[in-house]
Amino acid sequence: MRRHRGTLALDPYCSAVSADGQERLVFPRLACGAQPGVEQASRGRAGGGIAGEGAQPMTLEDRIRRIEDEQAIAQLRARYCHLLDDRQWDDFIALFTNDGLFSGLETVQGRPALRTFFERFAATTPEYYHFCTNGTVTVEGDRATGRITMEYLSAMNGTSYVSAGHYDDVMLRVDGLWLFQSRTITFYYLAPLADGWAGRPFPGRTRG
Repeated sequence: MRRHRGTLALDPYCSAVSADGQERLVFPRLACGAQPGVEQASRGRAGGGIAGEGAQPMTLEDRIRRIEDEQAIAQLRARYCHLLDDRQWDDFIALFTNDGLFSGLETVQGRPALRTFFERFAATTPEYYHFCTNGTVTVEGDRATGRITMEYLSAMNGTSYVSAGHYDDVMLRVDGLWLFQSRTITFYYLAPLADGWAGRPFPGRTRG
């Protein structure tokens, strides 16, 4: 964290450029656009909030809204894991839109069908635990898309299994809440814990 002429610099990737085209100062990214007598320059950082040539930069309010949306989506994904693992079906199914779709072992759509599928799945898998990380998200208005990595541990018929994969998500803001419109899972592998992964792909999955 640095100070430049009394300005707190939180992010070095947003710089101020004077009229002669020379970089003069480094400002906090959230403060860009509020500096008098300069125009903004992007270093090409993805998600930096600087629009294309001739377009208006994101306002501070826009950037805060983006942060709030990304945090809400992170909570949505986390609650998916916790509520599914705890079998709290009412709250879990409410994470999907009314026409929400899940695609993976089967493809099911709509809250009643989703509940039937997950309850049946839980009845045949007495123990399972979801761990998700490395989430990405792109927010465009009231729609967002992204991918998140999953590790999945389970026990079936007295055998412990280890597996991993990822979810591809489409999420919508409905009445102020972010919900899953669709969630598609791709498994990389599934193997008995005693045997280990050993590079074997998930049954039926071909390497692309």
